Amino acid sequence: MHELSQQQDQDLESDARMTSEEILTTVLGERSGYVRGKGYGAEPSRKRNRPQSTDSSVVESVRAQLQEEFDKKFQEEIQKLEAERAKMEEEREKIQQERVQFEQRLMEQMEQRIQAQFAALMQKGQAHGATSSHSIEPSI
Repeated sequence: MHELSQQQDQDLESDARMTSEEILTTVLGERSGYVRGKGYGAEPSRKRNRPQSTDSSVVESVRAQLQEEFDKKFQEEIQKLEAERAKMEEEREKIQQERVQFEQRLMEQMEQRIQAQFAALMQKGQAHGATSSHSIEPSI
């Protein structure tokens, strides 16, 4: 009690006023996460220093594990995509070869038809020319 009256005298002399929180903390004290007189959830006016190296090392460890898992899955997906791309390239080459072969067969068939039609026209022309040369009499 004697300490309280000394504190009060000091405050009056310095003409400084304490907030109700400061008074409660001074009179009742404080514990981590609990302010006496205010209950749980109230923040104490000052926090105790605790080492954060444990928290940050755990966070860093978890972050490193997650990064490693991500990198592994990412590489797997890249490999899958590369395999798909290679397969599609093989299919494209196969289709290209089939197209070239089809065009060659088509050109050969067209050439054969043209030659057959030309030969038929030539025979018709020769047959028609032979009959027409006998019927035309030269005039002298």
